[in-house]
Amino acid sequence: MKSIGQDKYQDNKDLTVNYPDVIWLLIASFVFGGVCWYLGYQGALADRLANWSIISSYLFFVLMVAITFLYIRLVIVLLDKRQNWLTGPEKRIGTQLFFCCVLPTLFLFWIIGPDAMAKDEWLLFPLMVIFSGVLVLNMCYTVYFYLANYQSQKKLLVELTEVNHQQQLKITDLEERIDLLSPDLEEVREILEAETGDRDPDSMDEIDLILVKSMDPEQEVFLLNNKILSQKILYKDLGIFTFKNNIVSLYLKTAMHENLTCGEQRSLKEVVNSTKGFVQKIDRDKAIPFGMIQSCHQLKRGRLRIVLKLPFEGRYNFEVSDKIAKHIKEWIMLQVPIEKE
Repeated sequence: MKSIGQDKYQDNKDLTVNYPDVIWLLIASFVFGGVCWYLGYQGALADRLANWSIISSYLFFVLMVAITFLYIRLVIVLLDKRQNWLTGPEKRIGTQLFFCCVLPTLFLFWIIGPDAMAKDEWLLFPLMVIFSGVLVLNMCYTVYFYLANYQSQKKLLVELTEVNHQQQLKITDLEERIDLLSPDLEEVREILEAETGDRDPDSMDEIDLILVKSMDPEQEVFLLNNKILSQKILYKDLGIFTFKNNIVSLYLKTAMHENLTCGEQRSLKEVVNSTKGFVQKIDRDKAIPFGMIQSCHQLKRGRLRIVLKLPFEGRYNFEVSDKIAKHIKEWIMLQVPIEKE
């Protein structure tokens, strides 16, 4: 039957230590008792054992060793409950060394009783043998303790991993439910844009499609005035207008990577008005001229995807919100048909 000790350790949880069965201590006592019996016959104790039979003298040493080993086991069990290796290793090693190594060694050495007149090496040799055997027994108990701690930590890690897995499954399930119950983010964004667009001073006016269609890009000019230059730019050379940091910039078709600052226009709406609708906004910070669209596709909820003839910032495709798409849909259809995606 195994002896089981419930010991407290760092996080105040019970640590179950399976100490060796008593039967193993008795087997170890028979083995180590034979060693002590041999040392006793070689030493001065041989005179006292001369009248004993070999079996009687051997069993005497086995009994002494068994008593010593049981004492060591009892002390280690008590130390594991009150001062185990995890809570106070410095105090534990000193206490166990004294009570479980030094005292049992001196006891067995006294039982053997070497002659004081014997040579020094014969006094030292049995002392070293006894101390080594006792020390090995102590080390076995220490290994048992740390193995029990390792198994406990391993079991705890498995339990935590399982709990974490269950939590991840619950989180995934909640995310799926949120995705089903929450409105589409794009739809929310468009609603917000629509709400802010109603208060936007840069709102859009009705397009005069007949006037736009009658314009000749090779004759009409856009007047660019800023602090650096003033020049007239043909409509056919207009690439794209942007609005960033309260500044309107123009990119020409021949130089889509270089911007020209528009000094007179303070917003894209002013650009649209100054070109009489030839230029139209495709989002809040970009506007393109008539004839710049290569193709157009209808998306969900009234949105459009337009493909430009020239790339801007490495992109050809731009999405148009439903509010702006509704305003410029006919303006786009004058250039290209709107295809369903």
